[in-house]
Amino acid sequence: MNHPFGLALDDAGGLVVTDTGANAVYFLDFARKKWRRWTGAGGEKFSSPVAAAHHNQTFFVADSALGKVIAFDEKGKVQFAITNNLERPAGLALLGDKLLIADSARHEIIVCGLRGEFISKFGLRGSGDGEFNFPTHVATDGRRQIYVTDSMNHRIQIFDADGRFLRAFGSAGDGPGHFSRPKGVGVDSAGHIYVVDAVFGNVQIFNDQGRLLLDFGGAGSAAGEFWLPNAIAINSRNEIFVADAFNHRLQMFRYTGRE
Repeated sequence: MNHPFGLALDDAGGLVVTDTGANAVYFLDFARKKWRRWTGAGGEKFSSPVAAAHHNQTFFVADSALGKVIAFDEKGKVQFAITNNLERPAGLALLGDKLLIADSARHEIIVCGLRGEFISKFGLRGSGDGEFNFPTHVATDGRRQIYVTDSMNHRIQIFDADGRFLRAFGSAGDGPGHFSRPKGVGVDSAGHIYVVDAVFGNVQIFNDQGRLLLDFGGAGSAAGEFWLPNAIAINSRNEIFVADAFNHRLQMFRYTGRE
């Protein structure tokens, strides 16, 4: 790997990784012990693949430089591309039969069907509840809540499945409980919220009301340390994958505490 950047887990526990250094997408199929790699789809090369999702036989890749989300199968055959209502797609997440797209340049979340059809969108630029300033990552949980990294507002915002604002937490700062450059967000089976911070080089863990519980990591290249980490993904076994971009690797952790 060059710069592993985006992470996504599918229902079977397979891991999709986007690599912005190699302009490639990898699929780690743990169940079948297979590894797949694509540098493009349908004859079009990836330019800056930043996020991905996988549902059934379809891979979704958000390419921020191309300004589109490309859907393709395991053979690299394009099924469709989402281009309308997009400018700089930065994050992807699945919510049932819907695909959520964080568009950083438009400061909004676009909701599409799994065939690419536009359904709705929410958000606009600002610092109020439900407003964004360059959102970069989006995630969902088992309660169908939506988590958005509102990067330049230095916070995480939480919405219901219809995009209605529920609550937010975080602020700019240089200590635990604050954010400098928040990136990936994920939720474990106990409802703990994990946020990657690229500047701090750590992962901070919060309860569902945004109270800091723990942080781990730190700047460096040893095991458990990070250099500009970007994304996080957590499977049903509470195994935690972190894209440690400038250390050119993925790191895996496991939550072992009690709920």
